[in-house]
Amino acid sequence: MYRELFEVRRWMHVAVWIGLIFTFAIYFPSIPLSAIYEAPKPGHSWEELLLSLASSESSSHALVYWGIVQGTSSVVLDLYIFSLPLPTLSKLHLPLGKKLQLLALFGTASLGVAASVAALVFRVRLLHSEDSTWEQARLAICVVVENNVAIIVGCMPAIANFTRLHMAEFSIIRSLRTKLRGSSNDNSYESSGVTPSLPNGTFGSPNMPRKPPHQYYELTDSALMQTQVTVTDEDRLHGTNRHPNHGDTGIVRTISFSQQSQPGMLYWSCLALSALLGEQKVAVPGSSTYNSSLDSYFSAQQSAIHPACIVSPETAQDVSATVTWLTTEGNSWHFAVRSGGHTSWAGASNIAGGVVIDLRTLGTVELSADKSTVLVGAGATWDAVYAKLDPLGLSVNGGRAAGVGVGGLTLGGGISYFSPRYGWTCDTVSNFQVVLADGRIVDANATSNPDLFVALKGGNNNFGIVTRIDLATFEQGLIWAGTVYNPLSSVDDIIAEFVKLNSRDAYDEYASFITTFGYSQAQGMAVISNQLEYTKEVKNPPIYKGFLSRPSLRNTAQLMNMTTLAKATAALQPVNARALHRVSTLVSTAAVLKAAFNHWNASVPAITSVSNIVWALVLEPLPPAIYARAAKYNALGLADRTEPLVVALLSATWSDAKDDQHVAEMANALMNAVDQEARQLGAFDPYVYLDYAGQHQDPIASYGAESVNRLRQVRQRVDHKGVFTFQVPGGYKIPDGKDV
Repeated sequence: MYRELFEVRRWMHVAVWIGLIFTFAIYFPSIPLSAIYEAPKPGHSWEELLLSLASSESSSHALVYWGIVQGTSSVVLDLYIFSLPLPTLSKLHLPLGKKLQLLALFGTASLGVAASVAALVFRVRLLHSEDSTWEQARLAICVVVENNVAIIVGCMPAIANFTRLHMAEFSIIRSLRTKLRGSSNDNSYESSGVTPSLPNGTFGSPNMPRKPPHQYYELTDSALMQTQVTVTDEDRLHGTNRHPNHGDTGIVRTISFSQQSQPGMLYWSCLALSALLGEQKVAVPGSSTYNSSLDSYFSAQQSAIHPACIVSPETAQDVSATVTWLTTEGNSWHFAVRSGGHTSWAGASNIAGGVVIDLRTLGTVELSADKSTVLVGAGATWDAVYAKLDPLGLSVNGGRAAGVGVGGLTLGGGISYFSPRYGWTCDTVSNFQVVLADGRIVDANATSNPDLFVALKGGNNNFGIVTRIDLATFEQGLIWAGTVYNPLSSVDDIIAEFVKLNSRDAYDEYASFITTFGYSQAQGMAVISNQLEYTKEVKNPPIYKGFLSRPSLRNTAQLMNMTTLAKATAALQPVNARALHRVSTLVSTAAVLKAAFNHWNASVPAITSVSNIVWALVLEPLPPAIYARAAKYNALGLADRTEPLVVALLSATWSDAKDDQHVAEMANALMNAVDQEARQLGAFDPYVYLDYAGQHQDPIASYGAESVNRLRQVRQRVDHKGVFTFQVPGGYKIPDGKDV
């Protein structure tokens, strides 16, 4: 058991083998000695043997002497086994309940040590006792106690697991557990991302209920869960897989896996990680760090999942050690990796009963000496990056909302307010620091691992864990930004203006805008919002005359820096909400955008009864100025496109889990209808923007066969065992079928 629990400690391996060899050396000789001294010789009866053994003058003293040697060695061995894990366990910071469990375990084990010492005393007394039968009886009692204690101690983890699985719901057990563990805190919930904006209160209603505080959840050793991946166990890395239609509800096939372990091993494995990394870096259920990590996920669906423990690495070496432990032969723990935790579907970056690697503690932001590059920890958020750069008159081609993680957005491509000038966020990366499946820490850039460098630009979490991203900086002053709200009756004029600005050849590289058709149940209204940004310090830029000259319900435009703008965008998010996204890509024509509006508008009556729902169709320009700048040097597969495109995102947030199925069905129906009419109009593009993709979408397959084949080759080189395909079920996987 020690070998399994402390496998990450090499000295423990050596110590366990020493103990095994010592045990063999003590007990194996007992077999031939017993055959010699404790069985009648030819021509003698058992009665004669027993009388001989009972005689203090018997030559059986030779066996007694060996018993003393064996008993002494047994005491030494018991003390050795008892003390072996103590140096490691003494460094752990454990909840009271776990301390009591360990106290019970080692307290019981100490009885075995005491029985071993008593047995040695009785062995010595056998040498001089006149009634050896009496001493042998007492010796036998001690030996029986010692052996039974060993069995009990060995079974205690299994007994604890049985109690958790089958007795935890008894009222007396719940009451006792609550008294022992206390109550958890109601931590603040952090959300982030790009959300359609409506007037005050619409996207952040004060009526949105708070999430209940997290309860204490016992660890279980069998976490049966369903997760979305693009392969089956039979397909593995080199099998076949039919690529389904993007419009279907079941775009990605669902497989069930059972994360099984020996009784108690999930809990003990988390203790082993704590011993490896330090107790402050591993949070277990019931701790404030554990609860605050869950609360910080963007969606309520993600927050509701409870992992066995959460690892918060502080260095790339910590990540390497964790990956090495989780992938060591004999271990098969499923784990998840999170940066900002913004992907909304359950299990995207969290995992029930597994280990979550929370990269938010890798949040450093360091500027190079020449200020041309900023080195950003993958767990940093974009507002932290802007807060570092704004005072210096610098910026990066990063995310638009505070709280969004640098790592996740970049690995999916990344659209920025600066994208018309610099392309995708991933196109401005000069280097990725990556922990591979075998624990190696490598750089991926134009000269070192160049194939991996390209694959990470859109390839998501299929190759390793990115721990640092180096981004090119540029000079940047204030930005003109704000939102103009218009009634639905102006939809034709708004769409015409949108299509005119989203030009193939004359796109203003300083302009970045988003048009949203949004309905808020809390406000009982639907409006069109136009989020306008201009990345020069120009008030009311002429490019937006068509939006600004129209009568509006409200206009919030003003000059601000990126830190302020990112926080303002995040402030529009509803807190503690359930969330769903689904995305399509359209060719930028007035006909298809009007069709998309009509389908959205027709869907609104069916969702008005959903509590606190915000139901929004978000249109974002994707002109060649963005996607074509470095199309040959990323994995997104858009090098053959020439037309201006539109990313069409269906974004829904609501408050009650009972509405989940209805919202999902309505979202699928709406986007399927949009896609179908787009095909009929010749304005559908198969590209699926990964950062906005829904749970049942397959964005990497949408990159096309050439890109997917390159990604497979890179995966085979850096992760030939498929650790990040099969042990990390969250995220979006590389399809393995021939039909892409």
